[in-house]
Amino acid sequence: MDSKTIVKVVTRMKTKDLKEVLQKMSYNELVDTLMEYAKKEKTFAKAFYQLVENKLKAGGEEDAREEVDNSFSQTRPMGGRYDRYDDTDWYAIMEDCNELFQKAKQALGMGNLRRAVAYPLQWLNDFSEEFTEAAFGYDDEGVKFGWACEEAMEIIEKVMIHPQADADFKEEVSDELSMIAEEAEVFDDYGFVNLKSFASRMEAMIQSPEKALSTVEALIEKNEFGVKLSDLIIQKGTILMAMGKQEEALRFWKNNVCEEEVCSHLVNYLINQKDYEQALTVLEKAIRQGERYESWQWLRKEIEIYETLGQKEQLIATHRRLFIEHGGEFKSYEALKSLIPANEWKGYLAAMMGETNFSDVCWRYDGNTKANILLAEQDLDGLFEYLIQAEDQSILELYEQYAKKLPSDKQAQLIPNYLKEIRQEASEAKKRDHYSRVRYHISNLKELDGADEAVSNLLSELRELYRRRPAFMDELRKLD
Repeated sequence: MDSKTIVKVVTRMKTKDLKEVLQKMSYNELVDTLMEYAKKEKTFAKAFYQLVENKLKAGGEEDAREEVDNSFSQTRPMGGRYDRYDDTDWYAIMEDCNELFQKAKQALGMGNLRRAVAYPLQWLNDFSEEFTEAAFGYDDEGVKFGWACEEAMEIIEKVMIHPQADADFKEEVSDELSMIAEEAEVFDDYGFVNLKSFASRMEAMIQSPEKALSTVEALIEKNEFGVKLSDLIIQKGTILMAMGKQEEALRFWKNNVCEEEVCSHLVNYLINQKDYEQALTVLEKAIRQGERYESWQWLRKEIEIYETLGQKEQLIATHRRLFIEHGGEFKSYEALKSLIPANEWKGYLAAMMGETNFSDVCWRYDGNTKANILLAEQDLDGLFEYLIQAEDQSILELYEQYAKKLPSDKQAQLIPNYLKEIRQEASEAKKRDHYSRVRYHISNLKELDGADEAVSNLLSELRELYRRRPAFMDELRKLD
């Protein structure tokens, strides 16, 4: 049932029946319905927004803790016919988790810090009390549990650094967090998160600068498993700043720019200080010393700086560098096309693409960078040549996305290559989902101009070669 239909049904109903209908709707249906109605009734939109805002503000710490407790109290029947028993329903608990943490973030956004921090603190406490090894029946590797614990910690940290968080409040949060960390061995035993070190880092926020510095330096020295070194480095620099040791803080951060978050933090700090020259120096150091895949974001940051400064030549050079070093980055292609004079563009693009090592990979949503550029340039001859010469394992995905965009004569010329790749895939197919993929690619081939005879011959060939594979024959019949 679409949202417009639901609006019509609900507006015709009597009030006494409304609750029953709403309980039958999914969360997404309810959201869509409210949004549809709010677009038509502006007074309703304003009144409903105010109602929700007031309710969120009014909700207190105890309400939040009760919600979490109720989530962890959920059980489901286990065992056989004669040994039935109730066990913790981890499926329901983890399904609730996102909603509870979302409420925490909403409360944080409204400045209701006590309610915001109550959700993650209570969740970590209840998790430690309820967790048993049987819970791995829900999450084999414990990855989802680890993610949930990390999200809880992230919310707690955002609360602790919030401008409205005063010293007394921070101390309360730190004390409760430390108590949970000390009493709950589950986090250490199963390696979900290093809660003890996180609690120590939060405790440093309420200590004197000197003691806080000592605490953080000790954590850096330990370099314990499950502790993000970048968080500690940023925190140490922040403490040094608070102590008036700006040069020491900056020097410490600059020595650690290979840590992605540290580099981002330092560059943003320098940009806020309008020290663009230093920011560019740091970014270049990170590009030289860091991982290659990270240089994409640092070059993007350099582009932002050059745009701010209005330095067109440097902007062009950096876009070109980004394009070449990262396989034809499409946004840089679009930017350069707007920056280079139209009468110079074709030659400029050809030279730049000649220096670029493109990948033949074809992503499901983004497609293939080189093919996208050739299409944008309306270079269909170039696109055809590219498809003919491509060698990646995902070549059939390339054909799927781009073959139909070629003119009819080029589509016909591509058919032999298409047939070759499908035959190869068919020869390697061993089970039903493989056979389904072959059938899918044949259906795409059928859409090309002039492919009918080729497809008919291919089907006859495959039916003869693989006649002893009933699952394959079943898939091919779907093409009749």
